[in-house]
Amino acid sequence: MGIGSVCRAVETCSPFSPATGIWNVPFVNGAYLINGSLVRSPEKFPSFINGLLDPDMAFCKNMRDKGIFMYMTNMVRYGHLVNPETFDIRQKNPDFYEIYSNQKGGGCHFLRYNCSVVDLKRGWTLMHPGRLTHYHEGLPVTKGTRYIMVSFVDP
Repeated sequence: MGIGSVCRAVETCSPFSPATGIWNVPFVNGAYLINGSLVRSPEKFPSFINGLLDPDMAFCKNMRDKGIFMYMTNMVRYGHLVNPETFDIRQKNPDFYEIYSNQKGGGCHFLRYNCSVVDLKRGWTLMHPGRLTHYHEGLPVTKGTRYIMVSFVDP
């Protein structure tokens, strides 16, 4: 649930505000984590339709009308890439233990220019032209799993 939602709902003013916590909010957008019991329950099943409202506004209004608590958190989390083979739900804070299994290594090597991009800041992405002008290859991942997002832009 983006920090923008917190700024509007709680008026913490800056998207880079150091304030962390959990807030009960009337409106969320950007990302939803929905408890599985809601999806299995026909009377509480999430709906993105409500009159002429935009889908995100309709979703939130429908949840409020059903008495479903919505909240936003910007608490710092560790190990956001969860490996289901090592994720132990018996731990009190299982995400914390995923720190030790996060991906290491990797990066991108541009063959034509003989240069590599490694150790990007956490959360950053590398965006570059495609194969014709920037022929590239992935560098070896020494630990964990490599996730690649590809997008084709047709100007």
